[in-house]
Amino acid sequence: SIILLFAAFILSAMGCCTSSPVHVDIGIITNPNVCLVKRDDPDLETIKSMLTDAMTGNTTCPGEGGMSWCIDPSAFQNDDPSMPLKEEPTEFRRGSMAFTVRYAAAMGLIHSSFFALKKDGKPVAGAIMIPPNAPRDLSMCDMIAKWNDVKPMHPSQISGPSSKRFMALITMMEKQHKKYASEPHWYLYVFASDPKIQGKGHGRELMTALTAIADNTGHPIYLETMGQRNERFYNRNGFLTKERKVLEVKATGERMEVDGGIIAMVRPA
Repeated sequence: SIILLFAAFILSAMGCCTSSPVHVDIGIITNPNVCLVKRDDPDLETIKSMLTDAMTGNTTCPGEGGMSWCIDPSAFQNDDPSMPLKEEPTEFRRGSMAFTVRYAAAMGLIHSSFFALKKDGKPVAGAIMIPPNAPRDLSMCDMIAKWNDVKPMHPSQISGPSSKRFMALITMMEKQHKKYASEPHWYLYVFASDPKIQGKGHGRELMTALTAIADNTGHPIYLETMGQRNERFYNRNGFLTKERKVLEVKATGERMEVDGGIIAMVRPA
């Protein structure tokens, strides 16, 4: 709209539009089933929807634990955020995860670091990595320019108890990130496989391609996760556990401490 264009012009004049693509020579992806996702990929929306489903979780497949806990700490089987949900996900939960995927996808498309594994032409797993030396957030002008892609945050992320949990999570993750990944590195922002067909080695196959990319560029990979199952998966793929940190939300008095909380992991170069 005219208002958004005018805002972008003002921000540019103020020096707020400093974000620019960071393209790293990743070499040749040798696995023919793994592709670099581009804006004109006919499966782009399907891939984003698949990632949203995976991060949201359901009653048989766990979602992304840390964010899931921020949305509703009581939603999980055995009160464990690394376990499946007690009930099918609400619109509240899916909307929060959908924003996160749209936001991450916008960054992955800008930096040419959005990857997918396809079997028989169908997306079955996806990953978004932030390249070395690239900002981990969209600039204000990027947000405006990509408005139709990103769309607004879900209300759960900007108001109420969930917003306080999200803020505590983001603050803690930033501290872990600075502590364990101070040098140029790849940041594994999103990594998931289709929850309808998990257990077929799709995650391992995509991860093999991602670690090969990091080896080609000579950089470590940093990520956060939670739960013993996820930790074991990343350990098997060369990641070292650096820290387990209980998430404390001082504003609400809540603690997320299952399996030690949020896990910071690094795969050395």
